[in-house]
Amino acid sequence: MSDIPHAREILEQLLIDMENGHFDRMHVRASVQAALQLMYRKKHKRKKAPRAAKRVSVEIRDAVIQCVTENPSISTRELSEKYDVNQGRISEILAGQYGEYGTESTDGILTERG
Repeated sequence: MSDIPHAREILEQLLIDMENGHFDRMHVRASVQAALQLMYRKKHKRKKAPRAAKRVSVEIRDAVIQCVTENPSISTRELSEKYDVNQGRISEILAGQYGEYGTESTDGILTERG
């Protein structure tokens, strides 16, 4: 675990010992190794955030397309709240992508809406 101030103390004491004529190689080596061990941080395991919205399915994609066809002025925010899907996924559906699966299905017909 990291403890830089303690490592600094070890190295400062080593310098004092060396200035006073103590050049024991084993002592120097042990002091430097002890100081180095105190200069490394423990690596933290990265954790992904839990998924906040559900995945895009064929049913959701079709429902979004139908909803936009019936109500062209609806916003992507409203759609994402209505279907509990990430707003970016709604944009992808409207751009002609098939959400998570990546296949083309709507041919981008809805991308030119106002």
